[in-house]
Amino acid sequence: MPLPSRWICGLLALGIGFGITSCGRKAPFFAPQPQEGDLAVSSSPAGASILLDGTPTGLTTPDTLRALAGGEHVVRLSLWGWTVAPESLVVSVSGGSLAEADFSLVPATSGPPKIVLLEAFSNVDCTGCPEMSANVEALMESPGHGTDRVLLIKYSTGSPAISDPHYQANIEDNEERRTYYFPGTAAITIPTLLADGALLGDLGVPPDLTSLTPQVDALLAADPGFAVAVAAEIHTSDVSGTVSLTATRHVDLSGCALRVALVENPIVYGRPPGSQDETVFHWVMRDLVVAAAILSSPEESTPLAYPFTLQRNISWVEANLYVVAFVQHETTRQILQAGSTATAGKTGERRVPQTAKPFSNPRSPTGGQRP
Repeated sequence: MPLPSRWICGLLALGIGFGITSCGRKAPFFAPQPQEGDLAVSSSPAGASILLDGTPTGLTTPDTLRALAGGEHVVRLSLWGWTVAPESLVVSVSGGSLAEADFSLVPATSGPPKIVLLEAFSNVDCTGCPEMSANVEALMESPGHGTDRVLLIKYSTGSPAISDPHYQANIEDNEERRTYYFPGTAAITIPTLLADGALLGDLGVPPDLTSLTPQVDALLAADPGFAVAVAAEIHTSDVSGTVSLTATRHVDLSGCALRVALVENPIVYGRPPGSQDETVFHWVMRDLVVAAAILSSPEESTPLAYPFTLQRNISWVEANLYVVAFVQHETTRQILQAGSTATAGKTGERRVPQTAKPFSNPRSPTGGQRP
């Protein structure tokens, strides 16, 4: 066979060979790369923080997120004090176009404010106790710290003067509260002040108003999630009523107890009952009961009601009697929320003091007349 014919046949064979070896193979596929796009996020009102796919962007509305990978993205907003509608948007981003996400914000429903409970231990012969009382009173008279936000219960100790009339009026409850916070002690150094179940400062040191205020303000910023409301009727020998717990969200009150105290504010004496020249005493505990040792956890908008009965002595000035209720965790001693019949709670709204009367108290082991 002439050479050209052989050359042609070789080419044909080579082509056939390539055709045979390429049978059944797919041509290579190159997926198009996602194109980057931009996303404009806006809200009314503006100023909300922008989160993209669950990650904060550091930007606030209105703003545009640049060079995002093409595809779907989840956009969320966050602005304190506002509820975002809708909660999130799924937006598709593609190259060559500007995607948009627009949100409406409405004022969030504010929950019940935190009410801080201060508890003081003192005695009519205690050096430094008048200073503690003056500083706490100054705090409670300052704007934003009335009895709608800050409450006080003052307990009395049996030392340095066991004759302290407030201690003698109810030795059992005064001692129970002292040993509740300081178990295994025969006595504590006073003055002593606690806020929501935690010691403020050091034992025996009157709290300074300058340091007391920010500590209380920090507690006031908490979100308790529920309110404590007290309704009470004062009778000749007792005070009875109901404490209602109303939640704006689910709150876990397992391990908590509800305590209710009868306090007198003020108690005014014609002459000092102790060595410190004090004649006016505020928010003195008269009776204290556990209204519920085990609490249920209130659900949103479903109030729980607990009845209570407190003992009352006829000599306690009716116009100066208040009921204070508080929810306290029995292990941590933290007070989660409090409430009171002292609903006025406005700076400058003070009841006219009435002079305390002598009385014979059946709960005092010594009985007899008290100044």
